[in-house]
Amino acid sequence: MDSLTQIVLGAAVGEVILGKKLGNRAIVWGAIAGTIPDLDVIPGNFMDELSALAFHRGVTHSITFVVIASLVFSWIAKEWYAKGIHDRKWAKILKTVLVFIFLAGMGGFLLSLQNSFGIISGTLLIILGSGLTWRMSKRYIPVIQRVEEVSFNRWYLFFFLALLTHTLLDCFTTYGTQLFFPFTNARIAWDSIHVVDPFYTVPFMICLIVAMFYKRSSKGRKNWGYAGVIISSMYLLMTLYNKNQISRTFEEQLSREGIEYKRIFTTPTFLNNILWFCVAETVDGYVHGYISLLDKKGLRIPLIESEANHELTQEINDENLVSTLRWFSNDYYLVEKSGPELWKWKDLRFGDNDFAAEGRGYFFFHFIVEKKADEFTMRQNREVNQPMGPIFKAFWTRLKGNQK
Repeated sequence: MDSLTQIVLGAAVGEVILGKKLGNRAIVWGAIAGTIPDLDVIPGNFMDELSALAFHRGVTHSITFVVIASLVFSWIAKEWYAKGIHDRKWAKILKTVLVFIFLAGMGGFLLSLQNSFGIISGTLLIILGSGLTWRMSKRYIPVIQRVEEVSFNRWYLFFFLALLTHTLLDCFTTYGTQLFFPFTNARIAWDSIHVVDPFYTVPFMICLIVAMFYKRSSKGRKNWGYAGVIISSMYLLMTLYNKNQISRTFEEQLSREGIEYKRIFTTPTFLNNILWFCVAETVDGYVHGYISLLDKKGLRIPLIESEANHELTQEINDENLVSTLRWFSNDYYLVEKSGPELWKWKDLRFGDNDFAAEGRGYFFFHFIVEKKADEFTMRQNREVNQPMGPIFKAFWTRLKGNQK
């Protein structure tokens, strides 16, 4: 999921486990802990694109990391308070600076994505970081901080749940995580929620913000904290139900049209859980299209046929590159030859912008493979040479469902 959602989830875990002991500090601890797994983007900046693609949501999203890292972070947190380090002026200044660097850094990273979500969420994180830094400099650094003692076991429970819920939530997305690394590099992906879904994040965040205005011992604070967890969990369960409904509708249409297929794939589109992208693998390629939960029952949904052209991968004489892209895309991919030494690798799992089913879709995960001086390189192509207005209009029209 996106960084803001993981911050909210981690903060909620902090509130539920440590809120009564630490008050709003528990929310800060949770926000930090809930973001730790995604710090794998930092070493990824020093890798080539192929290596970074394989590394993200790898070791830091595994159960092995959760178990071991929780021990380390629990010891640090325990010592931080037990030895009074938290109340030393240098430590307060350091924490204030780190909070700003962390939030502003994440905001800068999101801005670098150069898309609408990145610009909006990145700007909000930078504003939040600036405001929180100012508040800490006025209300936190000069004041003596007294906190209740938290046992090592409770710290461990907190970090374990904060890290585990992060990686499990990512498993609900299409990108998935290497949950059982290093025993297997298989990506666990349940494909039931988009990486950006405000219907999951916003109610959760509202409950958490309301809880912050109650005293740590207040029953209302506890109730609001649990309400956020319960509402978000119910929404996740609903996404699994929606996926089952969409998959059944897709299979029924394939059966009615006599389309033989090996396997199917369904995933929700951005910002919602109503419109889904559906793919069926056939002998020669794929058929794919969009199905809305608001479509009239039994109505035929327009589908597009695409040739896989998997034989073109034999021209790419780089086993590591081909095997990594196949692994990442779970073998749901198309290949096109764009030039003598240029190929387009299209990952079908993240959908395209062909909401009107016109056969001119641009796949969102679209890689360029190029041969230069007997070496093959890969880069992700984020350029969409189409006006966004008509695309969003077609998206909204399709989301509302076909009725005739």
